[in-house]
Amino acid sequence: MHRCGRYGLGLALDMIPISVCDSAQAPDLYVGSDDAKLQEVSANNTLPVSTSSEICQRKMAELVQELVDSAVL
Repeated sequence: MHRCGRYGLGLALDMIPISVCDSAQAPDLYVGSDDAKLQEVSANNTLPVSTSSEICQRKMAELVQELVDSAVL
């Protein structure tokens, strides 16, 4: 944890909003494998997932608090 804690925090801060967001807001990870189709979907789906939900904010705060308490950060 001490060696990779900061990297894990960065990953978690990216993944927590996606894992707790409403399914209608989640990015579609199963788009077609055709490169042109993928670029088209990426251009139309550029909005970030919201981090304003109470669950998301609580999980992020708990994670940072745990890392601080265990002297990783």
